[in-house]
Amino acid sequence: MNLIRSLAISSFNCLISVSICTQTEAKLYKAFIFDANVSKNEYNFENIIDPDHKYKFPLELECYYKKDKRTLLNILCKKILTSSNSDNQLHQQRSSTTPRYLPSQYLFASSLTDELAIFDFTSVVASQ
Repeated sequence: MNLIRSLAISSFNCLISVSICTQTEAKLYKAFIFDANVSKNEYNFENIIDPDHKYKFPLELECYYKKDKRTLLNILCKKILTSSNSDNQLHQQRSSTTPRYLPSQYLFASSLTDELAIFDFTSVVASQ
């Protein structure tokens, strides 16, 4: 069966090579290569690909779940409170401190630059 499949793959490659060199219309590609003749029980891809073999393809979503290597920053700086141990004193210190904002030079390499670029209306595009 392996030899028959190898011969079918070779003949299919030859058919594709000849049709690429000689034909220019898309309907001929469809007729010769992709269409199966159901009435004669002729299926092109069953001769090339083993229909009984179970194929396992890896997911390509792994790259989407990788962590971004840019620095994630909060706009507000948080003061580290190490002097108090009780919750009441900690809450009083948090409410009494005023928030400090980060300088803009730290925002350039952060993840906020992509989102801020959307709202940049300094350049005007004139359309007619």
